[in-house]
Amino acid sequence: MARKALPPRLVENAGVWYVAFTDGGRSQRTSLRTADLQVAQERFQGWLKARTEDEIAHDPQTFAAACRMYLEQHGPTVASPDTLKHVLICLIVRFGDRTLSQITRADVERFTKERLEGTFEGRRKVSAGTVRKELGIMRAVFNFMVKKVEPKELRVTAKDLSYIPLPPKPPARNRVLTEAELAMIRAEATHIKGERMSRLSRYLWLLMETGARSDALRSLTWQQVDLDLGIIKLNPWGRNQTTKRRPTIPISDDLLPVLQRAKEEAINDWVLDHRGQIRKSMERFCERKHLANVTAHTFRHTLATRLAQAGVSMPEIAAMLGDSIVTVEKNYLHMSPHFLRGALAKLKAA
Repeated sequence: MARKALPPRLVENAGVWYVAFTDGGRSQRTSLRTADLQVAQERFQGWLKARTEDEIAHDPQTFAAACRMYLEQHGPTVASPDTLKHVLICLIVRFGDRTLSQITRADVERFTKERLEGTFEGRRKVSAGTVRKELGIMRAVFNFMVKKVEPKELRVTAKDLSYIPLPPKPPARNRVLTEAELAMIRAEATHIKGERMSRLSRYLWLLMETGARSDALRSLTWQQVDLDLGIIKLNPWGRNQTTKRRPTIPISDDLLPVLQRAKEEAINDWVLDHRGQIRKSMERFCERKHLANVTAHTFRHTLATRLAQAGVSMPEIAAMLGDSIVTVEKNYLHMSPHFLRGALAKLKAA
């Protein structure tokens, strides 16, 4: 019985990193021309993308091809196509050259274990929530290939596909930044005169004062920022709203001078210079400042919590976040100082 082909992977030989892969049933390798692991990992991602687009995706039966069609036909409707593409590349590393019917539950469980332990292709250890997101997208690709892919001739039968188990749902992210922590972040994000404000500083100010999602801020342009009217249009012209709505929000008194300075120092039309990731810079900052369990979502949750505690109405908070009133009431109504006060007043008057 022929040995199952291994997925493309990084290997080191004589201090140089290579991509090892299978092509036409034969083991191959190509040099990445570097001895630096971080550089090798970045070039490996580029190699995978090129291989996916130029080779694997031409076979309509492979998982990689399914991902390509999902990205092409469904990708434009999602909130962050770049994030979707990043997740799909990770999945393709493991499952790309297999047909959908060849992917077993055991394969998925092994992938989950390696992702949680940090033993998957030299990548960092990730949380159960991240793996749930990745496998949730994998489920969506399977469902897309069963029900929605065009042309219909490419659709597959659900009974031929394995069940994709998800890790247990992680606890709710209820971390709220304290006033002291917020004051420290403001101080760290305020640069002295004459020194250009860093990308991370601008990002931190926007997170604190808008509660917007990270992808909306990373893609923010100066055309969406009206300093005269004091508003930010998080949803750019021509972009369709998704379920994760991007509202038009006011610029706070604290944020206005920050944006005015940033506009004077702007080097292009991006508020954050470019729309690339900033997660690693955030993680290093939080580690230096001993901010445990803080992510971009923490700032969003903190702002909503503070608004609710200040007595702001649920519809106003929902409008600020771009969430439904039902979602906001579920998460923040109990934090309002007015919560159930009317019920107690009626009891006293009875």
